[in-house]
Amino acid sequence: PESFSSVVPFLKKVPHNLLPFASRANQAYRYADALVAVSQTYLDRAKEANPNVPGEVVYIGADFPKLDAAPAKDFSDDKTRFFYLGTLSYSYDVETVCKGVLKLLDAGENVELHIMGGGPDLDRLKQYACDDIKFYGYIPYAEMMSVAKGCDIAINAIQSYSMASITNKLSDYMALQ
Repeated sequence: PESFSSVVPFLKKVPHNLLPFASRANQAYRYADALVAVSQTYLDRAKEANPNVPGEVVYIGADFPKLDAAPAKDFSDDKTRFFYLGTLSYSYDVETVCKGVLKLLDAGENVELHIMGGGPDLDRLKQYACDDIKFYGYIPYAEMMSVAKGCDIAINAIQSYSMASITNKLSDYMALQ
C-alpha cells in the first residue's frame, strides 16, 4: 500500500505509519506466515509489523544467463517487428498498440506485433489477432526472450493513470538492448 505514496508527491514526506492505509497494511503484514518482497526496503517495512516470520527479497529483473543463452528467433523475412511483454490489464494500453499496427498494415507497411503475456484483458484483445498480430500467452522465459530478440522494437504501452513508475519489463527491454 505504501506504493501509493510514491506517486502522490506530498505523501512522500509523511512517515508511512501516519498514512491512512498504514493500519490496514500492518494488519496484512501481521497475518503473513512469511514475507517475500521485491526490495530490501519493502521487506524492512513489512518486518516492522511482523518481525518474527521468515522473509526474503526476490529482485525482479532480467535473467542474464537465460537471456544470453536464448537465440534470436529467425523470422526469415524483412518485416519490422514490434513486441510487448507483460500483463494485459488496465495499466497498459495494448489495445491502442493493436489498432496502430492495424492502421500501419492498412497503409501497406510491412509490420508485425508479437504480444507475450496474459491478464484480464487477453480475451478482449484477441479480437485483434491476425497473421500480423500474434498472441503467445504465457510462454517460458527463454522462448519469450528468443522471440523478443528476433523483433526490432519494444513496446511499453503504459497508461497515463497507471500507478507504475518504472515497469519491470523495462529491465528485460534494456537487457535486450
